[in-house]
Amino acid sequence: MTSSRQHDQTPLEGGNKAQKPEGMGRKVGVGMVWLMLNTAVGRAASFLALIPLGAWLTKGQYGVVAMAVAFSAFVQVFRDGGARRLLIQRGAAEYDSLVGPIFWMSLTFNIASAILMASLAPVAAAIFGTRDVIPLLLVIATFLPLSTPAMIYQAKLSIDLRFRALAQMTATVGVLRWGLAVLFVGILREPIGIVIPMPICAVVEGVWGYLIVRDKPWKRRAAIRRWGPIIKTCLWIVAGTLATSAYNQGPYIGLGVILAPAVVGVYYFGFQISKQVSILLQLNLQTALLPSFSRLQGDSKRQRAAVLRTIRLLTLISAPTSYLLLVIFRDVEQIIWGGKWAGSVPVVQLLCAALPMTILSAVPRSVLMSIGRFRQWSLLLGIDAAGVIIVATVAAYIFVGSTTIDVPTAIAISESVYITIATVIIAAISLRHVRVGVTDILAGVLPAIVVAGLTTGFAYALVAAAIPGATPLVRIIAISGASGVLWIVVARFALHTDLSDIVDVSPTIARRPARKLLCLARPASGEPNQSSD
Repeated sequence: MTSSRQHDQTPLEGGNKAQKPEGMGRKVGVGMVWLMLNTAVGRAASFLALIPLGAWLTKGQYGVVAMAVAFSAFVQVFRDGGARRLLIQRGAAEYDSLVGPIFWMSLTFNIASAILMASLAPVAAAIFGTRDVIPLLLVIATFLPLSTPAMIYQAKLSIDLRFRALAQMTATVGVLRWGLAVLFVGILREPIGIVIPMPICAVVEGVWGYLIVRDKPWKRRAAIRRWGPIIKTCLWIVAGTLATSAYNQGPYIGLGVILAPAVVGVYYFGFQISKQVSILLQLNLQTALLPSFSRLQGDSKRQRAAVLRTIRLLTLISAPTSYLLLVIFRDVEQIIWGGKWAGSVPVVQLLCAALPMTILSAVPRSVLMSIGRFRQWSLLLGIDAAGVIIVATVAAYIFVGSTTIDVPTAIAISESVYITIATVIIAAISLRHVRVGVTDILAGVLPAIVVAGLTTGFAYALVAAAIPGATPLVRIIAISGASGVLWIVVARFALHTDLSDIVDVSPTIARRPARKLLCLARPASGEPNQSSD
């Protein structure tokens, strides 16, 4: 092992040199598949938890959760000082050099953030006009320092491309978190039950990560004199993290000031439902692409091929999933909550319509981070976040008290239109250095979107005409089955290459049965095609 003195003397500047690992496209693809398969368990747990949580908590209580989470997100931008992304971007070559100072610097930032959040809790109560947010913020504050070891271990697993182990860990912790949330809310019948599991799961994930990685970063030297250059490098990462928090949670600050908690709760509940698909794909994409693209620095040709392939495959997966949720959620809501959250149905449908574009936004973000363009990444994120906040706040202000359209629906319409347009523009700006423009992006997303839209719409119309008096459960099963069959048949001919690519990067055990089911020819070499790394 490299000595601590050597660690301290390793220069911070530079980043990874260009690498050309064998079959990088396949590694990314297989990594994403494992991440999605395993993280799907965590997302399923999150969705299933919403069933009892939606029944036990009132709309006003959900509004309190939305406001507390939104406020805490802005304090959490200083969590780990942005160093986790820097650690991943610099890769294995600089891990031993950076892990010591980054761990201790991150722990310091997390403790400071926890103190700041606890101190600002009364301020949040004054802004939102309810003291119910205070206990939630205090619990979230305890989570921040406890999450430091897990952050390091997640970064290490990403650097080593150990996506299967990373996904299994995060998925299991996700199941634990939502299981405990249901338990605590069931006992307390208060929104604080949703956040109590956070510090518990942080400890569990830290212990799990240690058992996999077997590294003790707390025994490394802090090398405080290196914090200055690290912080200077991470300033734009922190700015980007702030922008990300603003994008995801910022609208609820403005909505919490303008609207009643119950109205905010309706929109937040719908947003959480639609977000399940987005988190499943977007988080895993960034986890897989950031370390993988870091290894392709300096090879713009391979980067361009990887970007275009990722755009196509991601849309191929996200579009049918998003549109199916769009058409069946009204029946899902009726079965599970009996109309209690009917006001969230249009929100879910509208956000699902824009969901493929929302998920697509992860591609340019991952590419910019992987090559160390943190300033451009943070600036574009900031512009996008400002747009999301302004659009939501203006829509709420204009339509509050309207008798023609309810406020949550008006917000969802505005956000969907904005997201669709802004994603294409920002992606084109971000991906110029790999020669990917608007035409390339649209050519990558439109075929899959059109196929998914047509097959899902036709399946919905077919079921409505064939069994007009069907129960909600029968409609869900019939529409899901019909749209799935139609999509496979049409995609087999219209999107043959992309469908074959997905099979190529699937786990070995599923590859051969999938090829037989879809009647896809095997590559001439008998191995997955790696030409589009």
